[in-house]
Amino acid sequence: MLEYRDEHIENKEKTLRDFIPMVLTFFVGLTILSIYQNTMLYSMGVLDSIFNSSFLLYLLHHLGFASVVSLFLAFIFNLLENKKPGLGLKATKIILIILLINEAGLITYYVQNFEPLGSDLLGLLKNKELQFSITQVHGGFDDYHWHMFFHSKIYCVLLYGHQ
Repeated sequence: MLEYRDEHIENKEKTLRDFIPMVLTFFVGLTILSIYQNTMLYSMGVLDSIFNSSFLLYLLHHLGFASVVSLFLAFIFNLLENKKPGLGLKATKIILIILLINEAGLITYYVQNFEPLGSDLLGLLKNKELQFSITQVHGGFDDYHWHMFFHSKIYCVLLYGHQ
């Protein structure tokens, strides 16, 4: 007669061995998103190359982010796996996918709305709230004095800024 022991029956409970490949896949997804970001910035003429020091910084930041996320998700994974086998794996997959989609959305938004530093200096000076806060500090300029003040500042920056 054949006897089936408990070790022959497939165990549905997942362990951290099943959790680690998901976190590594999450990091690979973040790496692909970094390549996408640098490729788009390179095509816009912002970066000199795709693989440069900023790309290594992205990888370092994404590695830290994946580590922190995996640290917190490991507790959730073990808690849910002890409640019901397979639940921790499913919940962790869903959370990691949501985080990847969120990161992809943020990177896409950043690439689409990228503005080099200092390119919209005149647009910044037209901001009414900024004008109001500065006029309160400087004793309330009228429009003529306000424009003369900022034109003189812009002239000084343009004249002496390249030395």
